[in-house]
Formats: sequence, C-alpha cells, structure tokens
Amino acid sequence: MVGFYERLGLSLEATDIAPGFFRLEVTAKGQAGSVSLVDTGEGLTQVLAPLVALARAMTGLGPRVVALEQPELHLHTNAQRELARSIVEAVQGGAQVLVETHSEVLLAATQLALAEGSLQPEQVGAYWVARRDDGASVAHPVTFNTRGEVRGLWPISAFDDLLKLKNELFEAQERA
Repeated sequence: MVGFYERLGLSLEATDIAPGFFRLEVTAKGQAGSVSLVDTGEGLTQVLAPLVALARAMTGLGPRVVALEQPELHLHTNAQRELARSIVEAVQGGAQVLVETHSEVLLAATQLALAEGSLQPEQVGAYWVARRDDGASVAHPVTFNTRGEVRGLWPISAFDDLLKLKNELFEAQERA
C-alpha cells in the first residue's frame, strides 16, 4: 500500500489524534508540510480502500479474494499504472483479484506485467462484455500469452477512441 504512494512521489503517514483514531497525512517529496489525505483529492482518497484490501489479501490478514469495481476512478493515468502494479504485487503475494474496469491503462499495465514476466498467463483472465442484437449482454473470455498479447475474442475497435480523437486533433491542427 505504501509503495503505491511512494511510487507517486508521496509519503503516507498515520498520526494518532485520540485513542482509536488517527489522521492520514500525505507529504509530497521535496515539500516540508503534509496535508490530510481527505484534502488531496478524490482519487488518492478513494484508492485507499482497494489498496488496504489488496494488502490484507496479500498478507493473509483478510480474504484472499478481492473484488474491485472501477478502482481507477478519479485517478490520473500515472496513478492508474501504479494501482496496476499494486494489483500485480497482490497477485504475486497469493491474492486472487477480480477487477471490473474500463481503464486502458490498467489493461495495458497488466499486459506489460505479462510481457515482463511479473505475471503468468494462467494468473490473468479477462472478459469482454458485448451487447447482442436482442439487447442482452454476453461475456466472452479473453486470455493472454506471455508477451501480453490478447488471445480470444477482442473487438478490433476496442479502446481506439483516444487514438481516433488524437488523429482528429492532429488533422484539425494541420488545417488551422
């Protein structure tokens, strides 16, 4: 858990304020003062619960299976990448982690972990949920190889919206 904040250039410390109560403070590297975690922004505050669940699962102090629903919400892309690293660390520590996400960054970081050998393909599974013509949803299993490449049904257009938008921006800039 602490590694997540450290990798973002932050330190997280607990300060006792009364018996059984504490305050979490964040200090940015190179800065003298600290600020309460609740004053840092939604992302750093909301990601604390998933990080604690991952740490507890990894150490055996909590359930070994952790389900996370869109843990990347309100996080910048670099923080999403560090969250993915924390998830990988939990899996390496024996936790089973189920993540529901729309984040390209979490997916790409997982693929990178596979390509770097931090994860094995049998440790990673995914489902692509698609809508059928009748309006019902169907989940298609997706697997990965040791290079992080997708195996199975994966729409060619998956996650291409940002690329399309950047191409449109480039074309508009060229016309301007």
